Amino acid sequence: MGKIFDIQRMSVHDGPGIRTTVFLKGCPLRCLWCHNPESQSFDTVIGYNPEKCVRCGDCAQICSAHTVLEGAHRFDRSLCTACGKCADLCFNHAMLASGYEMNADDVIREVLKDRTFYKTTGGGVTFSGGEPLSQPRFLSELLSKAKAVGLHTVVDTSGFGKRETILEIAPYTDLFLWDLKESSEEKHLAYTGVSSLPIQENLRLVNALGAAVILRCPIIPGLNDREDHLEGIATTVAEFSCIRAVNIMAFHKLGDGKYTAFDMKNRTLDIPAMQKSEAKRIAEVLRKKIAEKTDRPIPVEV
Repeated sequence: MGKIFDIQRMSVHDGPGIRTTVFLKGCPLRCLWCHNPESQSFDTVIGYNPEKCVRCGDCAQICSAHTVLEGAHRFDRSLCTACGKCADLCFNHAMLASGYEMNADDVIREVLKDRTFYKTTGGGVTFSGGEPLSQPRFLSELLSKAKAVGLHTVVDTSGFGKRETILEIAPYTDLFLWDLKESSEEKHLAYTGVSSLPIQENLRLVNALGAAVILRCPIIPGLNDREDHLEGIATTVAEFSCIRAVNIMAFHKLGDGKYTAFDMKNRTLDIPAMQKSEAKRIAEVLRKKIAEKTDRPIPVEV
């Protein structure tokens, strides 16, 4: 049994082919630019989107945290126990519950609904987060069951987890999507709240195990779009033969509404989305830096 916060079908950006992405709840990192802030807590959290609320009053009938008076809906978070009943009841999805328990068999059963698409496109299942390594036993069970039914498996991770977890899941993982958020240890700690050293050690382990890795590099204007960070990415690519490609993940603003809905502080509210032209420019700079350090052909994609 584990906790997830979403299962997204027909995904095309989380590994090869058409995939189903299973998002595991909870993350030890606190990245400034996190676009799924509702995934951070290991507990269920409740969100409210007033723009979707039709003031029907159904939630107020079952929970004292809600009141609807004179056509206005008030949600008092201090009275909320995160039971999720209001979200289950809300037909217009104004109330949102992030985090629910599922067992591995039920997850795989849901994933297999699109098996036909996986076969025709070379897709499969991706386990993301949050940080999937933070639920090691559940992740291992999901991966082993996925491989048992012949699915291609991807783990989308920051790499922050225990060495033992990497050793346990590697035999069942066809591909790692591995974040490289910041090359500077000092800045990594400031931007994510954790050290980069365990992540680097785990990447060395994955490399030694002969796993396949696509490096995912979120680039945030004014934070890590620096020349020295791009140099650090190129150095990492040259050092680890397990890295098959690099994806530039341009900063976007799609997560802003989640911060409002879940009553969380948005620390990148004033940072603009990265323009596609700038992301392409950074990718070209990175291609040249990688070519200077290794003869291996490494695709760099935006």
